[in-house]
Amino acid sequence: MGLGLAAIQQNHFSRAIQSFQKIIELDPENPSALNNLGGVYRSQGLLEKAVDQFERCLQIDPHDSLA
Repeated sequence: MGLGLAAIQQNHFSRAIQSFQKIIELDPENPSALNNLGGVYRSQGLLEKAVDQFERCLQIDPHDSLA
């Protein structure tokens, strides 16, 4: 998770997306990775992709206040 967050801080959004996608590939029910990926998509104007990730996050953890 740290690599994705570090990439965001350095404005390397494609690297952040790859990092979060890899985490989700290994752990498809990781709400933090789904939420972070949604946030990167949102910041890049990819709103449909962002909503998809936030919805997946809420399906796994309906009480996630960040999604």
